[in-house]
Amino acid sequence: MHRMPDEPRPSSRFGKACIASLVASVALCIVLLATVWVVRDPGQRYAVGQEATTPAPATPTTESPASPSAIYPSHFPELSEELFSASASAEPVPRGIPGLRVTDVLGNLYRFPVGGRFVCRGPVPGDEAGSNLWVCSVPSERPPPTYEVIVVGDDPRTVLWVRATVRGASEEAAAEFFGYVAGLCLHGTDEPLNSEAWVEANVASGGQVFAGGAELSVYGTKEERTLQVVASDRL
Repeated sequence: MHRMPDEPRPSSRFGKACIASLVASVALCIVLLATVWVVRDPGQRYAVGQEATTPAPATPTTESPASPSAIYPSHFPELSEELFSASASAEPVPRGIPGLRVTDVLGNLYRFPVGGRFVCRGPVPGDEAGSNLWVCSVPSERPPPTYEVIVVGDDPRTVLWVRATVRGASEEAAAEFFGYVAGLCLHGTDEPLNSEAWVEANVASGGQVFAGGAELSVYGTKEERTLQVVASDRL
C-alpha cells in the first residue's frame, strides 16, 4: 500500500514564523543602533587611548621695532654700527634766539628816531645753506651817521642772529641805537639783563655777555661800531 508524505504540522510552521520574526526584530535593532551611532556628535567620538583637547585661542603678537642689527645683514657689522652711531650723534636742529621772530626786530625799527626812514629788503638767500637774510637801512643823501640792521634766520620765525651797525655816529648815539635793538632781541625772553645799561657800559671798549639764550657782543672803532646778537646753539 503506497503512503503519502507527511504534511508539516501547524505547530512547526508557527515556530519557524516566530524565529523569523525574532531575527527580523534583532536586525532592526542593530540597524537602529548603527544609525544612532552615526548621527551622534562627532566631537564625542574619540579614538581609543586619546583625550579630547580644546584648541587654545590664538594670541596676537606685536613686533618690536627693528634694531640696526636686524635691519642690516649680520655679515656687515661695521655698516650697522656706523649707521647706528651716526643717527645717535646727529646734531639737534638749531632753535634760534628764543621767542624771536624777524618782524619783532624789523617791524619795530621805525619807532627809533633817526634822520630818515628804514627801508627793508628780503628775504634773500644767506651765505649759510638754507638761511634767509633781511636787511634794513636808512638811506641818506647827507653824510653819516648811517644805520643798518641785518637779520639772518632759517625762516621768519627762527632768527639765528641779528647784526646792527652804525657808521659815523657818536659813542652816545651808537649806544642808544644798540640798546634799542638789543632790547628787541631779548623781548621774548625772561632774561633780566638791562640791555641798554650793558651796551652803554661796553660800547667804547667792547664786551660780550650771554643772556636769554643768546650771546650779545659789541665791537668796532669810532668810525664803525657793531652790535651782534647770536643764538647760543649757533656758537
